[in-house]
Amino acid sequence: MISIFSADATDFSSNGLCALAPSSCLVNETLNGEWELQLVHPLDTQDKWSWLQVGSIVKAPVPAAITPRVKLLQQSEGKDIYRVRTFHGGLLNLWSRATRSSPSLAKYKTGQEVQVISTANPDFFEVIAPDGKRGWMGSEYLVFVRTEITNVTATGQIVAPRQLRDQPFRIYRIVPELTQVTAYARHLSYDLMDNMIYSYKPAKGTAGAIVAEGIFNGCQTAHSFQMYSDLTEGVEDLSFENTNPMEALLGEGGLIDKVGGELARDWYDLYAVKRVGKDTDIQIRQGKNLLGISYDVDDANVVTRIVPTGENEDGSVLLLDEKYIDSPNIGAYPHPRWIHLPVSDAKVGEDLSLAQAKDKLRAAARAEFDKGCDLPDISIDVDFINVADTQEYADYKPLTDIFLGDSVRVIVKTLGLEVALRMTEYSYDCLLRRYAKMTLGMASETIAGSMISPRQLPAGGIKGMKLAMGSIGTGHLQTMSIGSLQVKTAAIGSAHIQNAAIDTAHIKDASIETAKIKDAQITNAKIATATIQTANIADAAITNAKIGTAAIQTANIADAAITNAKIGSAAIQSAHITDASITNAKIGLAAIDTANIIDAAITSAKIGLAQIKNANIEDAAITNAKIGTAAITSAKIGFGEITNALIADAAITSAKIGYVQHIDISGARSIVEELRAGRPQFKEAM
Repeated sequence: MISIFSADATDFSSNGLCALAPSSCLVNETLNGEWELQLVHPLDTQDKWSWLQVGSIVKAPVPAAITPRVKLLQQSEGKDIYRVRTFHGGLLNLWSRATRSSPSLAKYKTGQEVQVISTANPDFFEVIAPDGKRGWMGSEYLVFVRTEITNVTATGQIVAPRQLRDQPFRIYRIVPELTQVTAYARHLSYDLMDNMIYSYKPAKGTAGAIVAEGIFNGCQTAHSFQMYSDLTEGVEDLSFENTNPMEALLGEGGLIDKVGGELARDWYDLYAVKRVGKDTDIQIRQGKNLLGISYDVDDANVVTRIVPTGENEDGSVLLLDEKYIDSPNIGAYPHPRWIHLPVSDAKVGEDLSLAQAKDKLRAAARAEFDKGCDLPDISIDVDFINVADTQEYADYKPLTDIFLGDSVRVIVKTLGLEVALRMTEYSYDCLLRRYAKMTLGMASETIAGSMISPRQLPAGGIKGMKLAMGSIGTGHLQTMSIGSLQVKTAAIGSAHIQNAAIDTAHIKDASIETAKIKDAQITNAKIATATIQTANIADAAITNAKIGTAAIQTANIADAAITNAKIGSAAIQSAHITDASITNAKIGLAAIDTANIIDAAITSAKIGLAQIKNANIEDAAITNAKIGTAAITSAKIGFGEITNALIADAAITSAKIGYVQHIDISGARSIVEELRAGRPQFKEAM
């Protein structure tokens, strides 16, 4: 049953606000990665969907193995079976901590048996309940029944081999549609992301378990979560400042990264342990069942021959007598694959002899082979929906009995290798109560394919690995959070990327709201609507551009065909314009070599020097004109006042002159007859 609780709920023993009726509900979990739930609920008539609010808690069944808490107990503990006994037939609470003020995980009726794993607190016994939940019960309501020989037997009396245990998920995103609502939630343990650690720097060599406890003790906000750990390896150079507990555990340079541990979560319990899951005897052979099974074998990083080097007393390079160390699997590949391995602590000196230094070189090389550097990276995706009803599925049915972190044996026939792969990721259908898909991969690849949707990764959070399809949802990746990796098709849904150096990218249908791009070479781009504040564009070939408002300070434009342009203020130094239709232009100073002007209405013009060959001027009022040499073929002058005119060789056919003063008519032809006809008055005629 899938139920929903209010954001501040502390009692999870009932169905909460209501039992939901979703159309689909999938839980995706990745080892050392995200643990998320995606639920789709129809808009039902009972309005159950209305309870889906950001912050609310969804309780859903998920596959789970025995809690790691059992493995952390000593062999002398955890063998006692008790029976619940309440008065008046009431139900007994299972508390998340040894206090009645802590959240209640469930309630159990009288007669149910539980395994008591610790009686250190006389008032509250630590128990494992019949459904696999771990918590505390009031000791006065528990009655001893029997003692089992081994802890495994005791646990088997209480917990079924295959678990379906409810887990809480807090909603962080709601997407409503016309007919349904989609809710995205993450495991309740991610509430720790909202906490803060001011500063924590454990001493060098502090055991990982002590560091894990220190991380929780450094939280500034009180919480109900508890940490358990079996990490004995000491840490080196580890410190945290102004970070959250989840970042301190799983982030780059965090506790899990430093000591190579793994993190498991169960309600309010977190387990930082050496290993999650167990080894099984299940085998998968390559090529047996291809429907729903996909292999990914990548040997690009395989190393079969290592050359370890140290340092002699004089500072020179120390080599082995045999020069290199070969892998036992070197014969599985067509040729040796070399690599140089510097070993910093293999230095010959007072504390280390030459023989001891060479032993360190050999040990370092063998340690790399033990880590699997001579084996290919293999991952297998098993789609249970596609193969559930096929005959071939019988070979893979045992996979339904493995849990996160468990390992199976994979036979790679083409390479002649047998590799142990662990379940690193799964998708579980909470409605059908079965796996929808699981991924078997190397332990070092556990974050590959994890959903990074709701949280920010620290700088360098993902290093050399592959992101599977759909691996990044609606998250924010910080600067340099992805180092060197391969991103498959559609791996990024919606991402805000800052300061990303992308050498070559093929992007189709990209909706980019705000982008700061420096030195971008774009061959072909179709941009519907772009708001560009400042752009330095060199050698841009733009076929068709519609620009609303553009502030262009300096532009060198060659062969530009502009149909219609409205320019408020333009400073144009040099322009060659052909066939320009200008309705209204105010020109301060223009140097025009040659102009063909038709129908120009000039109100006021100051012309220093003009060479006019042909001019048809009608109704021109010229106040003062100094004309050196004018060749006037035809002129009609209505009324002209000519103070001084020196006219040489003027052929005047017909002239009506009312009053002439100081006229030199030398060389004028037929002027006497015309003057007589007009009866001119001469004051001084020469």
